[in-house]
Amino acid sequence: MPHPTHAQLHHAVLRQLVDEGDAPTPADLASRFDVSPAEMTAAMQALQDDHGVVLHAYQGGQHLSPEWHKWSTDEARAIFQKHRLDGPIWELPHSHERF
Repeated sequence: MPHPTHAQLHHAVLRQLVDEGDAPTPADLASRFDVSPAEMTAAMQALQDDHGVVLHAYQGGQHLSPEWHKWSTDEARAIFQKHRLDGPIWELPHSHERF
């Protein structure tokens, strides 16, 4: 299969977001489009550069890292506190779920 176009890649990301509630991993996308992880990383970066997706703009595209994981609610709560984000809108329920 040829490298995915921006439109194909964008559709794959959004389709999974709608259908499953979370974004596909870079490994999932690489497998789906039959490209190497490095090629998928480059494709995702190009899509971001074209404003098709935003990849953790302040963290250098951490979603592309194999070690990336969703924050737990405890991790999110700690980040909110670190940045002095408080008030009812920033309160999170205690849960073992991912944020």
